[in-house]
Amino acid sequence: MAKIGCLALLALGGWLCLEVWVFLLVAEAVGERWFGSGLSGILPVGIALLLLSWLGVKVAKHHGARVVAGLLTGTAGRHAVGCAGGILIAIPGPVLKLPGLILLLPPVQALLGGLGQLVMAAVMRRQMSKMFPPGFPMPPGGAGPFPGMAPFSSLKPDDRAPRRGPPKTIDTTAERT
Repeated sequence: MAKIGCLALLALGGWLCLEVWVFLLVAEAVGERWFGSGLSGILPVGIALLLLSWLGVKVAKHHGARVVAGLLTGTAGRHAVGCAGGILIAIPGPVLKLPGLILLLPPVQALLGGLGQLVMAAVMRRQMSKMFPPGFPMPPGGAGPFPGMAPFSSLKPDDRAPRRGPPKTIDTTAERT
């Protein structure tokens, strides 16, 4: 187990070095192209990356808020892919911005939407199974765990007795004595 942790730290360190190296390459190219000096591009590129990260947070929030409602309409997969793209954009550094931007394209969301729908359905199924884990005390006969669920589970309140005439109005206001 300790070897996996060390390997993860080594991979994280390598990824951070890659991010810094690509940032410096981009800043040098921008600086020489527009400002004449290699290091003068660090500030504009840094500000652009910060703005893209802020935009990624907004996109991830936008799509994340629509995932649950999308489970009912069948668009949860597209929103999950969009949310993943927003998260990749929100991570600081230039390396993950390009895959994040690619995931935000509508054709890519349509292509990966089915996979995203399956993943979101599995996540929701897993979360719902935590509500009533195995061994949860259930009443005999397969009745529900809440009062009133078992005896008339298939009946609606109006189906119990036939109604004759107009519906009755019942006054529920308190009377003074």
